[in-house]
Amino acid sequence: MPFSKEQLHKAFILVAGILVILAGLVMAVPLVPGPGIIVVGLGFAILATKFPWAKRIWNRMRATGRRTVTIAKTKWRLWWYGPANTG
Repeated sequence: MPFSKEQLHKAFILVAGILVILAGLVMAVPLVPGPGIIVVGLGFAILATKFPWAKRIWNRMRATGRRTVTIAKTKWRLWWYGPANTG
């Protein structure tokens, strides 16, 4: 029984996404923030193109990343300009 193009495409996306996630986990072994976390996110972004469960995880990762960047910017401004000039 031959597979449809859509089934083959979905299988390819699944394998590619899992391989990218595994590569990211290998890169993150020392548990130090860095490219490993970004690569894991990329893997979920790949999976999110075809799988709703991965899209939910990807959206949560994006929201967490945005919050982290906002907090980092705020702390940087406080450090650089001081508390009086954060406006």
